[in-house]
Amino acid sequence: MSDEPPQPAAPLQAQLVAAGVALTTVIYMIVVMLLRATDALPDGGYVGLEPEVANAMGIILLVLGTAGVAASLPVRRFLVRRLTPESDNINARMRILLITMAICESSAIYGLVLALMGGLNTTVWILWGLSVAGHILLFPSRSWLRGRS
Repeated sequence: MSDEPPQPAAPLQAQLVAAGVALTTVIYMIVVMLLRATDALPDGGYVGLEPEVANAMGIILLVLGTAGVAASLPVRRFLVRRLTPESDNINARMRILLITMAICESSAIYGLVLALMGGLNTTVWILWGLSVAGHILLFPSRSWLRGRS
């Protein structure tokens, strides 16, 4: 085992990690569509929620997902402002990137849970769309990762 300090990440590494996180939403979509295509996922989901319960749950998850995606950019700005000149490096910005992208990912997870419990509906697609939009907004540029913007 080496006592050398860890090497700083390269911008491309951070962008690849960000792309991987963003693609998880697409993976959720593909899994649910495959489950539907093979009839492994019933029309009403595995739980078969009553329509009133499914609608209420959908509204609650939609509000939570929207709030999470909307909060991710202010959280990112807040965390970047807390960086000092000594601590502002690519590794610190990569941690900020992962934190804020995880906040956006919650919307996709809510969509997955809703699809599995109550079936595939418009609310599920909106939640997944919110997650994708948040990931696109948060995708790091090389200049942001280097602390230039």
